[in-house]
Order: sequence, then structure tokens, then C-alpha cells
Amino acid sequence: MGRPMKILHIDRSYGVTYLIIQKGTCIRSTVSLERTLTLLKEEEFDLILSEPHELFITKTSSSGLYQKTA
Repeated sequence: MGRPMKILHIDRSYGVTYLIIQKGTCIRSTVSLERTLTLLKEEEFDLILSEPHELFITKTSSSGLYQKTA
């Protein structure tokens, strides 16, 4: 099985959902803003979504940094 996809979703009210998606499985957790800051420091995410959904942040493969994409 391949590496799971990790997604962080931040809604308009600053509610944060952490999703791990792997072939046929989706694990979803609601996390606090404090936990979100820790996750951002410790984990690598494939996608960070914020509302409105047309704005998102992706990890660049070359630099390992996150960049905002419209």
C-alpha cells in the first residue's frame, strides 16, 4: 500500500479537521488550534485547505516548503 495522504482543513470559524486518506480508508479527526500548530511543526501535509476552498496550500517537492495556491 502507498503512503497515506494527509490533509488539514481549516474552516471559516477556525475549526480544524485532520484527514488521513489511504486506499479505501479515511480517518477524520477534529483538532484544536493548539494541536494544529503542533501538527504543522511536526507533520508534513500533502494539502492544507482553508475556506473559501479555492485557496489552498501545497507542499513543494523541491524545497519541502508550503506555498499558497489560488
